[in-house]
Amino acid sequence: MTRIDFSWRCQITADTSDAQLLNYLKDDEVIPLREKMLQSLRAFWKPLAYLHQPEGERLAIEAIYALEKHADYLRSQFGLELPKPKARRIPRVKRTVQEQPSTLSQLEVAAEGDFEEVF
Repeated sequence: MTRIDFSWRCQITADTSDAQLLNYLKDDEVIPLREKMLQSLRAFWKPLAYLHQPEGERLAIEAIYALEKHADYLRSQFGLELPKPKARRIPRVKRTVQEQPSTLSQLEVAAEGDFEEVF
């Protein structure tokens, strides 16, 4: 099997937040550094590497799932609540079956009525 060699060397100032991040990644032994780096790259960038290929959508769904799981993990570690859903405005139109709009222009007029917020 052919292998790809990828090296990344980074030197940063010791008293920065990036230094704290890299020290955490290097020193934490729960997940090996190589796997932490690959997990991050896969979630953020792998779907884009397959943007115009058939498996791209599946990879995007998997990446979104991984990112959402990590967001849940961060919330649990910091005691944060889920964000509240944003309200959506939908038309409040009461009609009987006979009164349903049959053309686009009738539908546009019907949509100009009252709106209510739905969560």
